[in-house]
Amino acid sequence: MAQAADSDAGSDPRPGLNEGLGRLYRALPMLLVALATFHWASRPSVPVLVRGMGLMSPPDARRGFYARSAGQVQSLDVRVGESVQRGQRLVLLNRIDQNAPGGGAAASGPQVISARLQAVRQQLQVLGVQARAFDDQQRALEVRRRQIETTNKPVTSQLNALEELRRDEVIARYSPLWVGAQDLVLRNKADISSVDAALAQLRAQRASLRAQAAELSAQRAALESEEFSQEVFSPVDGRVLDLSVLPGQPVAPGQKSGSIGLPPRQEGRLAVVL
Repeated sequence: MAQAADSDAGSDPRPGLNEGLGRLYRALPMLLVALATFHWASRPSVPVLVRGMGLMSPPDARRGFYARSAGQVQSLDVRVGESVQRGQRLVLLNRIDQNAPGGGAAASGPQVISARLQAVRQQLQVLGVQARAFDDQQRALEVRRRQIETTNKPVTSQLNALEELRRDEVIARYSPLWVGAQDLVLRNKADISSVDAALAQLRAQRASLRAQAAELSAQRAALESEEFSQEVFSPVDGRVLDLSVLPGQPVAPGQKSGSIGLPPRQEGRLAVVL
């Protein structure tokens, strides 16, 4: 019993402290690694340089421009920071792309539409030349008709006088004077009828030309509308602040393509920041 008591008295009286120190020593390497990682993350050894450029403009001095129809951006005609005028083309679309959001049936590209529009305009010019030629012919025929009528009036009066003389048996029934006057009157009437037929034909051709011109004008209006829908124009004078689309990017109707800053009210109010 005395030996057992001595053994208990010689043991460590602080076993918990030794165990805690052991755990601390085991956790110390992980703590050091964590501190080193935090230090590296807070102060990276790889330098990072960020550069940017933009145009400062008040919110109420910005105007957006938008796509009128679905399609694919074919070209951007301006760059950020460039000055533009009202009505200047900014973006050209191509409506051939079937993957464009909101796109429907296939549409012709800008070059095809321009070629078709040029062909229609040329046809309208040809019809205009033909119509002017018909008008000239009609005026010439109308002048000819009036001349024949003017020439026929005295001959008709002479023929009426000869008819009275025939009834009174003053001249022979088939007097050469009467026969000549009658032949001239009939020939003039035949000429007037021929002129009237030519005028009627010209009016019919003129009406056909008007119908063709109306159809071509409708085609021209449709092509111009389609061509206009594939172009995005500047709504105001100003400077391009940003572009929201890239060449080849599909766009939907009404999608914003960028924004324009109105000219500053005072010189030097527009600044470039880096």
